[in-house]
Amino acid sequence: APTVASLLPPLDVMDLAVSADLKNNLYHFEFEVHSDWNLSLLGTKVMPLEEIAVVVDHHDGANFVTVDAVMKVADISINLFASNAGEADNGWKFTGSTTPGQEIPIGRVMEDLASRFDFSDASFPKALESLVFSDLKAEFHTDSKDFLFEGNASLEASGETVDANLKIEILHTSSGFNKL
Repeated sequence: APTVASLLPPLDVMDLAVSADLKNNLYHFEFEVHSDWNLSLLGTKVMPLEEIAVVVDHHDGANFVTVDAVMKVADISINLFASNAGEADNGWKFTGSTTPGQEIPIGRVMEDLASRFDFSDASFPKALESLVFSDLKAEFHTDSKDFLFEGNASLEASGETVDANLKIEILHTSSGFNKL
């Protein structure tokens, strides 16, 4: 069986901080990784995680964990964040977002992904090349299964620019879920 160490690439730790108060059962552990962590998909190194930071705190009988990282696609930074609320019942919250105001031209993203996965971008719909997203955010809560996706889009069609704001929010309740 593989060990955790065998699944992780070699990583250069830039900052490391550890503190403990054993008498009161408190500890704090954090580190930042200097090197990129190259994620593989279908045997291809596709998108390195950069600026990885991990914080683990233990107090009040619970562990609190946060993980931050940045992933780049077509030189566009996607900020990734994961955290737990310290109790097993509360699950994890995962968030991904772009920098506010940052434009994401889909034509450039399609070219980048085509080169990463070694396939032709000719199969992408040409009508989407002028599509530009901005202010994207996605959020998922593992305990409630609540989901949020929001962002802005702009598309040129027949010499006109069409702008749209999109927000999809699915909130689970005891009787099902609500779509907002």
